[in-house]
Amino acid sequence: MGAIIPNRLDPASSLSAHSCCPVPGRATATSHNGSRRPYIDVSFPMSLSRSLLRLAGFAGGALLGLRLHWFRQPRPWPRQLASWLDSDLRRRWLDPASLLDPIGVQPGMHVLEVGCGTGVVTEELARRVGEQGTVTALDIQMELIQRARARLREAGLADRVRFLFTDTDGAPLDPQSADLIVLGSVLGEIPDPHPMLTTLFGVAKPESRLAIYEEPLMPGALSPAMAQMHLHAAGFRRGGHIRQLTHWLGVYYRDGDEWDPDLKPGTIL
Repeated sequence: MGAIIPNRLDPASSLSAHSCCPVPGRATATSHNGSRRPYIDVSFPMSLSRSLLRLAGFAGGALLGLRLHWFRQPRPWPRQLASWLDSDLRRRWLDPASLLDPIGVQPGMHVLEVGCGTGVVTEELARRVGEQGTVTALDIQMELIQRARARLREAGLADRVRFLFTDTDGAPLDPQSADLIVLGSVLGEIPDPHPMLTTLFGVAKPESRLAIYEEPLMPGALSPAMAQMHLHAAGFRRGGHIRQLTHWLGVYYRDGDEWDPDLKPGTIL
């Protein structure tokens, strides 16, 4: 009786790769006695692995190129890519409820959101401030504001939100009027963020807080250290940072330098 050598063909065996087995990467070997045994062609998974590695390398190179381009010429998120901000994939990547949980948004708060985009986080803010609270959502792209306004209208929360199509320099913002300021992936889109942050410092109430979050996969995302440098220069004091795989979150104070007890989940830097 002929012997079957596992994982490779007997020298006298014949190979039928496609006619006997439809599964990619699998073939059958015929031994001396005519019996058939499965034979795995390892070239298929190896080829797939190489393709995935090439794809990952291409994606990483493209992201690095975009980051360098954004660093040299900061700019707002292109309105042509607004669908990504609204996508289900991004909502799973950056869930608004989980994002806001550590910040401590309370009913009755007056919140200023700079760079509201399509209103994904704005909607959750409006839900949390309640009927007695307000959200002022600011963006410099009308197309994004229109999407955000439609979202809030559909959610039945439009009466809690005031949208402003302007930057912070031209916004009608009262001094010391905000209990909370939220910046979402904004600082890296501005060539010089210091004037904006100085304005926000004046809008913040005494003992109020500023929350900033950045997504590493966004081309203009800043590191926590870079954001802290800009915020400290404007007068804000750090409360703490949380780093997650999908984003990092920082909370800063207008006055004092105390740790925020609400900032418990995640890894504190």
